[in-house]
Amino acid sequence: MTRPSAHPTGNRTSPTPIEVNHLTEFTPPSPPTTLSTRATEVWESVWDAGRDAYNVRTDGQVIARYAEMTARRESLLRTLDEEGWTTVGSSGQIVAHPAARLIAEVDSKLQSLEDRLGLNPEARIRLGIATVEQKSRLQEFLDRQA
Repeated sequence: MTRPSAHPTGNRTSPTPIEVNHLTEFTPPSPPTTLSTRATEVWESVWDAGRDAYNVRTDGQVIARYAEMTARRESLLRTLDEEGWTTVGSSGQIVAHPAARLIAEVDSKLQSLEDRLGLNPEARIRLGIATVEQKSRLQEFLDRQA
C-alpha cells in the first residue's frame, strides 16, 4: 500500500503518499464467489474507497476477509437485536449472550484489518494514503487564503 522512499539520512524509509482518485469512474475487481451478498457489497465499498492503493493479488484476500467479517458482525448484531445481549446461564445466572462475545472477537480482528487497509484516518496517514478529494479541498482552502 505504500511505496518506500529514501530517508534523508539513508537509515530509514518512509511512505511516499499514494493518491486515491475519487473523481474518476471506478469498477472494483470481481469478488470471490464465496462472498455473501452483504460481504460483496462491503468488498465493493472497500475497493472503491482504496482504488489505486490496493493490489488484487496481494490485498484481495485481506479485503475478502474484512468483508466476510463485517457481514458476520452485522448478522450477530441482528441476532442480539432479536434475542437480547444477555441470556440465562446453566446455573440460572444472567450471562452475556454468546453472540456478544463473538462480536467482541470479530471487532478486534476488524480493527486490525481496518488499520492494515487504511480504513480510518490515522491508518491512512501512517500508510501514506491521500485522496484527490482531500487534496482538492485543501488546495481550495489554500487558494482562498492567498
